Amino acid sequence: RQCPGRHVATSLLWLTVASILMTFEISKAVDGNGVPIEPSVEYHSGMMCHPLPFKCTLKPRTNDTEELIKSIAEAR
Repeated sequence: RQCPGRHVATSLLWLTVASILMTFEISKAVDGNGVPIEPSVEYHSGMMCHPLPFKCTLKPRTNDTEELIKSIAEAR
């Protein structure tokens, strides 16, 4: 038996990831001296293997995107 919503979930996940990649430039975090911090290559194991949390930098790709994000934050 399979979940009837699995296709919707897969599509929604794909759209979410694509939207984030389209909207933000994702890069390594930098320390106080401006040197990039290498993320650790450590994983949590179990039923699902996934990387442990790590720091990164998210920058809006355009000024329009930045203004949209600010306006949404101010509306809250």
